[in-house]
Amino acid sequence: MRRFFPRRSCSCGLTGTPGLAAGVVVGLLLAVSLTMGCRPEPTPTPEPPVDPRAVLRQSADRLVALRSVAFDLEHEVGATQLLPGVEMTRAYGETEIGKGFRFTVEAQLGSSYFEIEAVVLDGRTYMTNFLTGKWEEVPPDTLPFNFSDVGRSFAALLDSLRDPELLATEPLNGRDTYRLRGLAWSDDLAVLVPNAAKGYEVEMELWIDRERADLVMASMTGPVVATDVPEVVRTLRLTGIDAPVEILAPATLGR
Repeated sequence: MRRFFPRRSCSCGLTGTPGLAAGVVVGLLLAVSLTMGCRPEPTPTPEPPVDPRAVLRQSADRLVALRSVAFDLEHEVGATQLLPGVEMTRAYGETEIGKGFRFTVEAQLGSSYFEIEAVVLDGRTYMTNFLTGKWEEVPPDTLPFNFSDVGRSFAALLDSLRDPELLATEPLNGRDTYRLRGLAWSDDLAVLVPNAAKGYEVEMELWIDRERADLVMASMTGPVVATDVPEVVRTLRLTGIDAPVEILAPATLGR
């Protein structure tokens, strides 16, 4: 006759004790997590402080190297007097460095709004008569602005800026920019504004591309010419950097 004996569980292993096995696993995981939790967090490497003067210098170098650029100068507050009673609110156009520039002026006379076109090419200046609309050759100092070499002109302005400071880093028109502020004298703008007065303080705010050092926008607060109101604000935007531009004389344009 066969005899049957009950099987004995091994008391030295974990096979027959699932509760004990689970407890050991949980304990190991807890120990690992505690060990990892006690590790010190890596210390981020601090970025070196931004030198505003170095940013301006890089942007000035970039401006000097410009071959062409499109510009848009708007008055956020006030206007530029062209003639008694005739005020310019906006001027936009393109410059081919070393050759010439063209631009359109938006102006008003009382409640009437009109446009004036101008072309500067090979040392000659042409402008449409705001009464007849016909092209006329005029003296160079007739123009309210000189954008013939806007790159070098603004580069000189950036070099002369006083007390520059970094205000922020912020996006502008899809670009990551430095926003800076500094002070200039109105006569520092004489290369851009031929009839600029002397002795007016102008607060400048500049937005400069962090990667390419392009000057994207400049805001100028304060009088530049004697007829400006004290609170005048002008904003200059630069686009189309080094894009193909062809400046033609008015007759070639069919005017």
